[in-house]
This record gives sequence, C-alpha cells and structure tokens, in this order.
Amino acid sequence: MYTLTDSHKSLTIRIEINGKKGNLHLSCSPTHICGPVEWTHAELEVKRDANGDFIIYDESVNLEIKSDGCVEIAENVNPIY
Repeated sequence: MYTLTDSHKSLTIRIEINGKKGNLHLSCSPTHICGPVEWTHAELEVKRDANGDFIIYDESVNLEIKSDGCVEIAENVNPIY
C-alpha cells in the first residue's frame, strides 16, 4: 500500500516491477481493509460484490479491500523509477 489517508478516506496501491521503469496505481475509498501492507508477486483483481461495491483482492496473500466508491487505475504516476 502506497498511501492511506483518513481525512479523505483514500487508499492507493502502487505496483512496480523490479528492473522495469514505470508503475501502476489503484486508488479507492476503502471501507474495509484486510491483508498485508506490502507483498511481492501481486495478483490483484477487482470485482463487485452483491451490493455493487468494489472489492480489490489478491487471493495469494489474503488481501481484501472493500470500496464504497469507484476504483481508479493510473499508469506511470510520478515519481517514476
């Protein structure tokens, strides 16, 4: 997890690949977070639950993040390493 703010209820997950320039950001307004704050070999998926809320999950590390808003995805967000 790259940033988590309480005042604006925002979470950003930053994905990078060692030795490759660039990144991918997934941002949302979380209502529930369960799982590690850092891990390797991310296998993230985004789905909707029965209520229409977005769930970001990675089954390989038991990560589940529930969002009551949208999920934004952006490539190559500064800083780019």
